Amino acid sequence: MDKQERWIPDDPSAFQLRKTIMEYCILPLGSDSIKSNIQDDENVRSILFYGPSGSGKSLMVQSVASEIGALLINLSSSTIGSSFGGKEGATKLIHMAFTVAKEKAYAPVVIYLDNCHEFFMVKSKKGGTSASGINAEMQRFQKDLLVYKNQALKKEDRVIVIGCTNMPESGDVKLLRWKGPSGKPEKQGFFERSLYFPRANHADRAMLWKSFVESKIDGLDQQSIIPRPDLDYAALAFLSSGFTAGQISSVVDSVLSE
Repeated sequence: MDKQERWIPDDPSAFQLRKTIMEYCILPLGSDSIKSNIQDDENVRSILFYGPSGSGKSLMVQSVASEIGALLINLSSSTIGSSFGGKEGATKLIHMAFTVAKEKAYAPVVIYLDNCHEFFMVKSKKGGTSASGINAEMQRFQKDLLVYKNQALKKEDRVIVIGCTNMPESGDVKLLRWKGPSGKPEKQGFFERSLYFPRANHADRAMLWKSFVESKIDGLDQQSIIPRPDLDYAALAFLSSGFTAGQISSVVDSVLSE
């Protein structure tokens, strides 16, 4: 928090990310007894995953839901689009989503907000936004998301809202960061925790190259066994400095042919 660059923290390791997500997401949502006995200040109802494109944020959301067998409600801008228009459309959608999420028969539930910065931008008096590639249409869901998450979700609800973004600086930090339970729900902020997903380090890149290459070979329509190529994965890791896992996967898919 002392850094000037608010959104560039020290890079967490894959182990630290896994441990933290286990503590915040997997254990509380996966166990009714853990959820009901957790301390109020440790009850995480919303968490933000941010980092460069291809760093594994959306895949982690899917992994969390898969690990605990959760119902995944996708409220991302790409899914909602221009649906639920009109003065009451946004409220109806958010009300339905959180009503389903709170139903104990459907527990546990993960509510997924991809490109979540689009929901939490500062509203312009003139309308719209100056940032390119931003869907200002999503701002109409802002108030209802804040109200329902801060007011409707209780400790006994096995529900977590996970947002993903590669542009956290495009959102309003006062809206993105939860300030506490005092005040009006729409003024409390949204995400109670935030996790930075960094680009892969050298050792991780070497393992990613090997894993993606072997998976690609296994997936080929082959009539006979294809020998594994004798590649220098350490050299590939060195040459791909700064690459994300998604970029490495894209290179393997486009280059490695039968």
